[in-house]
Amino acid sequence: MRSMTNIVWTAAVAFAFLLGDVSADSSAPYPSDFAWGAATAAYQVEGAYNTDGRGMSIWDTFSHIPGKTANGDTGDVADDSYHRYEEDIKLAVEMGITHYRMSISWPRIMPNGKLPLNPKGVAFYNDVINTLLAHNIEPFVTLYHWDLPQALANDSAGQSEGDKLFGKGWLEASVADDFVTYAEACFLQFGDRVSNWLTFNEPLTFVNLGYGSGTHAPGRCSGCSLGGDSATEPYIAAHNVLRAHGKAVARYRQLKAMAPSMLDGKIGITLNCDWGEPFTSSKDDEEAATRFLEFQLAWYADPVFFGTYPASMVAAVGDRLPKFTAEEAAQLKGSWDFFGLNHYTSKYVKKPDYPAPLPGMGTSWYADAHTTQTDTSIDGILIGPLGDSSWLHVVPWGFRKMLNWVAERYGNPGIYVTENGCDVPNESKMSLAEALDDKFRVDFYRGYLSNMAEAMKDGVKVKGYFAWSLLDNFEWADGYSKRFGLHYVDYSDNLKRYKKSSAKWYHDYIRANSPGKSHKLRMANPNAGKGGGETAARHRTLKASIASAVLGFMAALVVVAAVMTGRALVKYNHEHQQRHSHVSGSHSEDEEEDHPSVRSDLLSPRIGLGGKSVSFTSLGPMSSAATGRPSRRSPRGVHSATSASSRMQGSVSMGVLAQDGRGLSSMGPSKSMGQLTHLSQRKSHTNLEDLALQSSEPSLLG
Repeated sequence: MRSMTNIVWTAAVAFAFLLGDVSADSSAPYPSDFAWGAATAAYQVEGAYNTDGRGMSIWDTFSHIPGKTANGDTGDVADDSYHRYEEDIKLAVEMGITHYRMSISWPRIMPNGKLPLNPKGVAFYNDVINTLLAHNIEPFVTLYHWDLPQALANDSAGQSEGDKLFGKGWLEASVADDFVTYAEACFLQFGDRVSNWLTFNEPLTFVNLGYGSGTHAPGRCSGCSLGGDSATEPYIAAHNVLRAHGKAVARYRQLKAMAPSMLDGKIGITLNCDWGEPFTSSKDDEEAATRFLEFQLAWYADPVFFGTYPASMVAAVGDRLPKFTAEEAAQLKGSWDFFGLNHYTSKYVKKPDYPAPLPGMGTSWYADAHTTQTDTSIDGILIGPLGDSSWLHVVPWGFRKMLNWVAERYGNPGIYVTENGCDVPNESKMSLAEALDDKFRVDFYRGYLSNMAEAMKDGVKVKGYFAWSLLDNFEWADGYSKRFGLHYVDYSDNLKRYKKSSAKWYHDYIRANSPGKSHKLRMANPNAGKGGGETAARHRTLKASIASAVLGFMAALVVVAAVMTGRALVKYNHEHQQRHSHVSGSHSEDEEEDHPSVRSDLLSPRIGLGGKSVSFTSLGPMSSAATGRPSRRSPRGVHSATSASSRMQGSVSMGVLAQDGRGLSSMGPSKSMGQLTHLSQRKSHTNLEDLALQSSEPSLLG
């Protein structure tokens, strides 16, 4: 009996080992559908600023003005991801992420900021999206990451150099409508495969630095050479951004009901905020810290959730704060499906020693907020280690508090941490070997992710996390002098990419905290890029089914092996006893028990060949054969191209946005109105793939 007991016990241990290889610790707070990702932005990584019909953006213009960026750096080439996106996606796959946050360049698909579309720009993003899906990575798409088309500049009646260069930009109410047209084009072009959208990235930053301090495009402020008014323009620009967000979300929800091919996706906005810790426990400092958070985050989040600006801002800013119409307020309220949060650092906040300006009489957003921030406590202790950027201190505990504050103020919405990361002190001056050994960044991620996990245990509904950034990139006014990437980009040697220690650490953390997921085997999705797409739920169901089948098969093998071994051992024991009895007589039962008949190491749970475990993580070259990338017969028809020169030629009709709401998702560039009517009638009972396969004309559908 002991022989069989040993077999069964060893088999159980082996099966438990197999289960443990794909399961997380039961105490981990991360759900099985948690989004693990990394982020980039178009202008920061793509380059190819004047390639394949792309128009200029305000950052192209701004970065070419001497003195506006460190070392005169521009995004002309950046990381050249426009030509090297497959290489970058391979890095993402190897890191084990499930989601990739990217942005679409408005001037790349709309060179003039308005219709018509640029087919080559659309083709590029189809390539990127389909390649991601082919490797089981879901795109998380930002519509606006600061690259306003330069063509929208209006130089009429310009009184300053800035007006002549940039026009009014987000100061013009009409730009909100231009944005909605652009957003609609993106929804219809890519919405059959993209299920997560962000309208804007960090309006606090591009509004305050672009219209308040003048350090970012379009470089406006009181006293700036490009003109501006820091007391009013940030509020006007922010107001128009919020109007654009509300309109775009409303249009997205309409299109989901009207366009059968679109996924039932979700949409939100990404807002950024530092945590403000009261300098002391005094009422004045606590109120200052709350005001600090409201002037940063609630400025945008309150309208999105409640339809109104924070009371503290209304009181301080007065008539300089624009008012929403009743229709705009109603449209804004509830214009979210999740909360996008960028967070990097924290500060101590206290009430200033000087009096607040009279209501409505402040000279800037900073004056209106009436707070003082410091990096040291009342005891003179630094709030946290300093990164390479003067504004970035490593304060993991502030992250947990920030997440809880969002949950408490806004009714605990699902939160995606859409950016979090750091630069390493003096990294740009290090040797390659030193830069790759980025222990400082590893410690940052370890601390921040630990505090995010604690916030989740507090009850905060964090749905996903995106590290900033997948790659070192163009860091706006800092140019290439600051590095935030998990992967090193060698700007002096052909933009070669190298894994940093942080990329390896993040891979291991994801794997250890992804219950029910295997990050050893990433299967290509054969349906990536087809009309209607694969929803996230279907992806997860497929992966779960495969994992269950594999585990079931392995368990069956263990049981069969145990039974067969048991039978063999019974037979062996019987024969052995007969031979032994024949030679030397019978044993006592005690003597038999002292000689176990099975060695436990014969049923080792180790899987592999020659005692070495088998790894499925390595990827070969990303050819269409290896990756399952869609062929040219896929409904988006441009996905097999691997260079800009081989992408689809053609033009898009001015009538791309049809009144039936289908527009771009149902027409090619040269179809007549009669053909369009015929296609739209058929669309209710067919899909984009069918339309593409039945038409021999070149189009955005293929």
